[in-house]
Amino acid sequence: NEDETSVPAQCNPTKACPGSKITSVCEIGYEGRMCGECSAGFYRTAAFECASCQDASDSGLYFVIIAAGAFFGLITLAVILLDDSYLDHIVTMLVALQQLVQIGSTASARLGPVAQDVFGYLSLLLFDYNF
Repeated sequence: NEDETSVPAQCNPTKACPGSKITSVCEIGYEGRMCGECSAGFYRTAAFECASCQDASDSGLYFVIIAAGAFFGLITLAVILLDDSYLDHIVTMLVALQQLVQIGSTASARLGPVAQDVFGYLSLLLFDYNF
């Protein structure tokens, strides 16, 4: 491409580069080496994409507040109703699941778009919602 001024490199994420995986020209919202950074006015989503801060809505915030309230309500009920040995197992599983989701979300950029979608949805377990 005649607009390119540097040696081409593979984009990460792929959609950050218009027309091909290997370029030095980035889509709007992306910049830096291999288009791997978000431009000013954009933020990194759980799927490692750059989204405009202006696209954020209050409905996402309300969703997170309701989900967090439901989660903590379930925890409160579990503490009241379940035996300590069950609680210990449940808490251990929840912490392990959250750690796996965080690791998977971080690695999903290299695993492809399907993994990014799966871990993007699972990131709700971490209350990491893209508003």
